[in-house]
Amino acid sequence: MKLYRPRGVIALAIIFIILAACGIITAVWIEILFVVDYNSLYRDLFFMLNLIYSPSIPPPLAIAFILLGNLANSTFDILFRASSLQWLVVSLLLFFGIFIIDGIGLLKMKKWGYYLALVLGILFIITFTILIILGIAILVYLLVSDVKYEFK
Repeated sequence: MKLYRPRGVIALAIIFIILAACGIITAVWIEILFVVDYNSLYRDLFFMLNLIYSPSIPPPLAIAFILLGNLANSTFDILFRASSLQWLVVSLLLFFGIFIIDGIGLLKMKKWGYYLALVLGILFIITFTILIILGIAILVYLLVSDVKYEFK
């Protein structure tokens, strides 16, 4: 039996997935440009290559040690030594991960996808209403009041 999908639902799912891709690319960009400590990255790379080519440890076991060590170190860093930019990156990844999940739920016509899209829609209305009100207040203040005459 063929699943009926309204075109609007398909469009909404594609928009959510495209927004999620843009957000994830932004999070990775922030991580690469501002958060990564390249000195420790090169040190870890040198350590990994030495461990992999060590004759006393089999390469698959060395790779497993490296992956588990990096996972533990990353988890510790995020939980206890994270900067505000790292928290921003994690928050962006989680937030836009919800967009991907919702896009998939909408494409599969799942009830939870419908409800999640409703929640995201309400959040957009609240967020953008506040931004629109702030934008109107700024425009009114700058254009209607005598402030514009103070700029030379």
